[in-house]
Amino acid sequence: MNNIDLLPWRERKRNRQKKMFLLKLFFSTLIITLIGIIHIMQQQQHLDNQLSQFSKNKKILKKIQKQTEITQTKIKRNHQATAIKKQGEKLSQWLYHIAHALPQNASLISLQYDQKTLEIIGVVSTDMDLEAYQKILSALPGISNTYVNEIKPAQEKKGLEFSITLRLAL
Repeated sequence: MNNIDLLPWRERKRNRQKKMFLLKLFFSTLIITLIGIIHIMQQQQHLDNQLSQFSKNKKILKKIQKQTEITQTKIKRNHQATAIKKQGEKLSQWLYHIAHALPQNASLISLQYDQKTLEIIGVVSTDMDLEAYQKILSALPGISNTYVNEIKPAQEKKGLEFSITLRLAL
């Protein structure tokens, strides 16, 4: 039988198969790498879009917070104005009662208002008139306490100059 040497042929075939395998492996790796890079780029684009949307939402939130602060300030001022108005109405009522409760032949010299106290300075004819006036003032609604600070002879008029402090319940 003839000896046919198939070894070089097999070796060339194996080398070709090996080259084809390496070539297929290289292109497969290249394709997978490109797919991975494309995927990463898409993810990056998605994250950039979300970050951009987050920045827009953050700006909108800051505007809303600023508007909320402005609104809260307006509400606070409105409450303060309402409180001042009510306080003014009460003070007006007290002044009305203070003036109408004055005994005959008595007069007011000055009124000094300081948040929760009202100091009345005036002149009365007798100490009995002053005592009656203090009792009337003590009975007024919203007056928590009255006390006489000073009694002295009046300089210009006949009678007694007095100073009464009223504690107001606002």
